Amino acid sequence: MFGLFLVPFAITKAISSDFLGMVMSMMQKNFGGEITKMKARDVETLEEAGYECVVAGDTIEINPQKKTFPSSYFISYSAQQKKTNKLQTGQKIIGKYYGKTTITCTKECPPAICIETVLLDTVKVYGNSKK
Repeated sequence: MFGLFLVPFAITKAISSDFLGMVMSMMQKNFGGEITKMKARDVETLEEAGYECVVAGDTIEINPQKKTFPSSYFISYSAQQKKTNKLQTGQKIIGKYYGKTTITCTKECPPAICIETVLLDTVKVYGNSKK
């Protein structure tokens, strides 16, 4: 009787895992454009105001191909890169993004610490030109 419970659970888990992967890939959105800055606009603005922003990856600002695309992105170190070209301004970039990443920025504001957050679209896979 106990074994009968485990079989449907294993099948359900396998189906739900595949289904979740399919749904997530369908939810990814395409983007493309030219890299205009090697730091997202909102992150750069806070850093210029004295905040320290800890980022586990890169943030970029692009001039999007379509005005419906966002212009600021977060690229984690684990994002899948289709080319081995180092990211730099002036490059063309295309890829897929899904979800948001919160970047936390802090600075001392005696007697406390001021905290600001930036929410960026998260790149999952991308390719970039040589220049």
